[in-house]
Amino acid sequence: MSKIENKNELVQKFLINMEKVERKAEGTLIAYEKDLKYLLEHLKTNDVLTITKEQIESYISTCKANSSFDRRLSTYKKFFNWLVDTNIMDKNPAISIKSVKIPKRNPKYLRVNEVEQLINSIDGKHKFRDIAIIRTMLNGLRLEECANVKKNDIEKVNIITKEANGNYMLNVIGKEDKERRVPLFPETYNAIQEYLSVDYRRYSKNNMLFINQDGTQLSKSTIYKLTKKFLSKIERGNYSPHKLRHTCATYLLFVKRVNPKVLKEFLGHESLATTDIYLHLDDLTLITEING
Repeated sequence: MSKIENKNELVQKFLINMEKVERKAEGTLIAYEKDLKYLLEHLKTNDVLTITKEQIESYISTCKANSSFDRRLSTYKKFFNWLVDTNIMDKNPAISIKSVKIPKRNPKYLRVNEVEQLINSIDGKHKFRDIAIIRTMLNGLRLEECANVKKNDIEKVNIITKEANGNYMLNVIGKEDKERRVPLFPETYNAIQEYLSVDYRRYSKNNMLFINQDGTQLSKSTIYKLTKKFLSKIERGNYSPHKLRHTCATYLLFVKRVNPKVLKEFLGHESLATTDIYLHLDDLTLITEING
């Protein structure tokens, strides 16, 4: 076996382990593969077993200090640690390299009037489907979670609520296949029901909720493009679909006064520290901002 084959084989075995044993999500695996590709291309080496701490530090120093910097270092530590655990390598060369402390950025979110503008801007042949998609993402779902929702994931619960259509839950498969139950906002449920009654029946061929007109599942990339298109109609700057999730979290925390620990479960965060990024403005300022 050549060194080039050895390099590629080791990376692929690492990725398989991360998928099968660690149950990492597809997006995480793609990021791992890219991170390792960039490192090996920079070092111009075909033999990962000869890589030193100094070489990794040299490469890391060329990277911009942001969240991807920290993620890449984490990837390298995981990869070399796997090589040590499998007795392929004696020592992890990245283990003692320290990450850079990066100031946390405030999450970007939409004001109430901007949410209304966003919904009202949606038109076209699949208007009802696209409104349901935006409402579902405003219900706190990640892009991939939204794409994978099935029709039978919506479940009615026998709980008395103040609002009509406020007693429906959505079963969500999140990162690393972790399941959680998310209460559906009445606006989300109503949008989904209108889509099912108007648009869905004409094309449905399977149990996936969001589908193309040929009945196949709407891909994550298509939902991403649709969301960016509609966001671009109402604002300038950051058009990331993740902004809808930030909007949901900020609204629940500061307007609905949801406990941060409850919000953590609602969003599917692994750590409460991730949820803490929403504690970024004082109450008066934030509520004023949200309400426009």
